[in-house]
Amino acid sequence: MALITSFQCGIFADLVPYNHEGRYMARMRRGTAPLVLPGRFFKAYGKKSIDLSFLCLDCSSQVYLPLHLAIFEGDEHRVRQWLACKPHWLTPRAFDAAAFHGHMHIVQLLHSLGGAATTAAMDLASLAGHMAMVEFLHRTRGEGCTYRALDEAASAGHLDLVKFLHEHTHGGATVRALDGAAARGFLDVVIFLHHHRHEGCTTSAMDTAATNGHLEVVQFLHSHRRERCTRAAMDGAATNGHLEVVQFLHVHRTEGCTTSALDGAARRGHLAIVQWLHFHRTEGCTTDAMDDAATNGHLEVVQWLHTTRCESGTDAGLKEAKDRGYGAVAAYLQTHCQSTVRSTSSFTMHDAVALRRHWAYDNGSDSDTDDSDHDSDHSDQRQLGWPFHV
Repeated sequence: MALITSFQCGIFADLVPYNHEGRYMARMRRGTAPLVLPGRFFKAYGKKSIDLSFLCLDCSSQVYLPLHLAIFEGDEHRVRQWLACKPHWLTPRAFDAAAFHGHMHIVQLLHSLGGAATTAAMDLASLAGHMAMVEFLHRTRGEGCTYRALDEAASAGHLDLVKFLHEHTHGGATVRALDGAAARGFLDVVIFLHHHRHEGCTTSAMDTAATNGHLEVVQFLHSHRRERCTRAAMDGAATNGHLEVVQFLHVHRTEGCTTSALDGAARRGHLAIVQWLHFHRTEGCTTDAMDDAATNGHLEVVQWLHTTRCESGTDAGLKEAKDRGYGAVAAYLQTHCQSTVRSTSSFTMHDAVALRRHWAYDNGSDSDTDDSDHDSDHSDQRQLGWPFHV
């Protein structure tokens, strides 16, 4: 019987549910959309969907999905069963997936079965920070790695892996190693690469370190590297609320910033940075500052810009504040920042009265705002360039 069944195609009975599962997932996937995972995956891994590339597959190779799901789960018994039934499924992609997900027992199984691999195995293991896996592949396999291994290990902050790859492999690296480490604030990796590698970095290193608020990295790059930065450094730091970085760049660098710095800080509601830029920089802002601050409900920023800056805003900010339910902001703009009528506006007198009543209610007033009060306010409007009134 064993001899007869060995010549028959098919799979083990306990694999049938997994086969149906894989086929259903592949059938339900549309275009480049991720795979929707069965409920058991969410319970075990907290994932409801997964991209094919996460399994080291693409559209042309998703026939191997049942095997690669078993690899992802680290189920050695099921992997053995699939390969017993489908030996042609043992492709380099399987090896890559096992290495990427750090399943040493699966990698050792595939290695013992004579499975082929590519440089992607060590590259992906480096990306994921699997030090023991990288050491095993280096010791027992001959595929090696590419520059992506060190680049990805550095960008992910895996200093021990960076050191190992630097000392034992010949895959090299690119400027993306130091750029990536700087962007994510891995100062120890930045220092190691500076002292031991020759690839260097680009202006992106300081730009992204500043944007992400990594002051110590910015300081190190300023003191030890020559690649400089661009105005995007201060623009990004201001937008993301990193005042100390903005101040450091202002004092020690000469690149400056653009109006995007104050615009971005206003959009995110960083009033302290808006004020600091106003008093220490000359780039100013655009109407986007007040528009975006209003759109995102930052009333204090809107008030400060109105009383201090002259750029004002447009009717777009008022409309967005109203549409998003920021009644206090919309009421403030309607009361204090009116100028000329725009025919494109849909904001009516009825809307204005309703907003003013909402504003009065929010501030504890028990009295309604009648039309005579509104008319009185209307005749005393400040004309500071806000291109809207009712």
